[in-house]
Amino acid sequence: MSASPHISLPDVTICAVTSRAVKPTVRALSLSMEQIDFADALLITHEEPDFPVPENLRIKVTGEIDSREAYSLYVQTRLPEVIQTSFVLLVQWDGYVLNAAHWSSDFIKYDYIGACWPQFKAPVSVGNGGFSLRSKRLLEACRDPEFQPGHPEDISICHINRSLLEQKYAIKFAPEALACRFSFERSQPAEETFGFHGVFNMLDIVGAEKLASICDELESGLLGLRELCDLIAGTLNRDSDVISALRKQFIAELLRNHALRPAAWRFVGRYFWNRYCGGRHAPYG
Repeated sequence: MSASPHISLPDVTICAVTSRAVKPTVRALSLSMEQIDFADALLITHEEPDFPVPENLRIKVTGEIDSREAYSLYVQTRLPEVIQTSFVLLVQWDGYVLNAAHWSSDFIKYDYIGACWPQFKAPVSVGNGGFSLRSKRLLEACRDPEFQPGHPEDISICHINRSLLEQKYAIKFAPEALACRFSFERSQPAEETFGFHGVFNMLDIVGAEKLASICDELESGLLGLRELCDLIAGTLNRDSDVISALRKQFIAELLRNHALRPAAWRFVGRYFWNRYCGGRHAPYG
């Protein structure tokens, strides 16, 4: 990856919303802030962190956001109260800026841009909310009484409420080609992107030792079943002591949190059958 320049985005706030994986989330914010001067940098969480954070990172204490559903509700209903700039770059612990050199002024010509979803066809393939750029206009439009907040919030915005946002507020979702330059998640990029999302991509981005260190800071149960399957699958064609230990860690986490759920084992079986035994594609559910 080529060296990244330091750029200024005076109309953009970088923001994360969470009460879990707080230390890895601050890491994601910090890595992004090292490359970009944002108008504001904000972590919305339930208490002041007990570890050092960047000097220019503001902490907003709110009620506990301890589930994905609580996150979705906050982003759709309360985020516009705290964002004062024209745009917000929303990040999570497993998604951040990779290379500021790939920022484009075309990104802010749209109200929403995130990585493409391969399970959907254009023009509704954009996009993933875990690393996404959104306009303040979009945030405010989501508070319309006709808007139906749902989980996950990116599906709610980009699919369930899309017609309302487009027709009533003229909200513009980025086209697929531009989104592929902005970020990647479930599909591997054809070229370097501005950012990414997905813990299952981090093995290639940060390496096994760093990923193991980051995962040690996660609360048990934070990783979902699909994420664990992706992580396990990503280690199967690699061989080292660190990779082996990491694979055992992921398998143990799967057993600890999903072993008693028959539906989980049906998912695991279907996932690996589809991936390695000639199935058309891995499940997205």
